[in-house]
Amino acid sequence: MIEKMEIETFEIKSGEKVLLLWKTMPNDESIFDNYISRIHEIVFPGRGLVYSHNVDAFEQVLDKFPWKFDVVLSGVIRPFTINHELELLSKIVEVSKPACRFYLTQFHNPSFSSALKLCSIHEKSVSPLGTEILTTEAIKEINDTYGTGPVQVNFHSCLFPSFETGSITATRSIASKKPQPVGNVWSLPDDDLNDVDSIDSEDLLDPEDLKKPEASELRVCGTTGKRKACKDCSCGLREELDAGKEPGTKDVNSSCGSCYLGDAFRCASCPYLGMPAFKPGEKVSLTDKELKADE
Repeated sequence: MIEKMEIETFEIKSGEKVLLLWKTMPNDESIFDNYISRIHEIVFPGRGLVYSHNVDAFEQVLDKFPWKFDVVLSGVIRPFTINHELELLSKIVEVSKPACRFYLTQFHNPSFSSALKLCSIHEKSVSPLGTEILTTEAIKEINDTYGTGPVQVNFHSCLFPSFETGSITATRSIASKKPQPVGNVWSLPDDDLNDVDSIDSEDLLDPEDLKKPEASELRVCGTTGKRKACKDCSCGLREELDAGKEPGTKDVNSSCGSCYLGDAFRCASCPYLGMPAFKPGEKVSLTDKELKADE
C-alpha cells in the first residue's frame, strides 16, 4: 500500500529550500521520518534544507521564518486531509519565493480553483489519485475529519507568480520616447501648386460695386415713417434731433371756438369732423388729408 507521493514527482534540486506541511502524522511515523530524510539528502549538498510543520499551527510561525522556500509540499503524505482554503493559500504565498513550485493533494472543494486564482497561483496540471494510494481507509480518514461523503482526491502541480507580493516593478516612461516625425499628409508639392489657376479677388467685383455711395443712400434712420435715430446712429439724424430741429407742423386754429365739443357743434368745414370731443387746449394731431377741405 502506497501512503505518500513519490519524491521524484517534485523534481527537487540540490540547494533548494523545501517546506513540508502536514495535518496529522501517519500511523507509522517512520514513513514520515524517512520521507524527510530522503528530501534532505537531495537538498543538503547545495546547502539547502527541508522544513516540516503542522498546517494548523502554521500561522503562528509565519513571522519566524528567516528564509523563503523554493518548493512547498502540502498533504503529500497520508492522511490527505489538508483543505487548502484561501486563508491557508495566502499564508503559503507569504513564505514562498517567486516562481515557487507548489505540490498538493486536495479533495473536492468547489471554492479551491477560485482560491488559487485569487492568490495568482497557476495550476499546471491536475490528476486524480489512483486506488493504489487513495484506498478505502484513506477516504474514510477524510470523511471522519470533515464529515463528508465519498470524495475524490486530486494531485495538483502548481506554480507561484514570478513576482514577489508587494514588489514594485519600474516601467519605462512613455514621455522619454522621442515623437515620431509626422508626415506632411495634407501638403502639396510645389509643382502641383504652380499648376493651380488662382483667381484675383478684384475680378469678382462689378463696376457698380466700386462706386462710392452717396451719404443720403447710407441713411437708415427714420425710414419707418417716424423720425427717430437708431441706437448706433451714424447718419447724423441724432445730432439733428438733439439740435432741436423737429419736423415742422402746421398750426391749426379753430374759427368757431367750439370744435372741442364734438361734431354737433362743428361747422361743415371743420377739420375735426369725425373725431371725438376733446378738452380745450388739448393737442390734437391731424393728418395732411384731414387738413385739406373736401372737394
